[in-house]
Amino acid sequence: MASPCGTTCWSDEGGGTAHERSGVHGGRAGDRLLEEIRDLQREQGRRSADALRGQQESIGLQQTALRRVRMILAFASAALVLAIGMLVLLVLRVLTRLG
Repeated sequence: MASPCGTTCWSDEGGGTAHERSGVHGGRAGDRLLEEIRDLQREQGRRSADALRGQQESIGLQQTALRRVRMILAFASAALVLAIGMLVLLVLRVLTRLG
């Protein structure tokens, strides 16, 4: 017997063809399977969106931390330059008094 998909389907003792029992021609089992696949795809999409939001938040936190580190480094560098300058002035003053 020719099936809607154009292939020859053979019926067996259970009644109906192998294609019909497996859901190839859209039976209830096939509809349930397609719905499960759609649900899984939706869930995967939601999880991917959640993961992307988490990554964006992580990047934002890292950028904030990097700005803080740069500010601390800038203040530490300025303090170091000031300390070295004061040390040089102190050494020059001591040398002028000894000389």
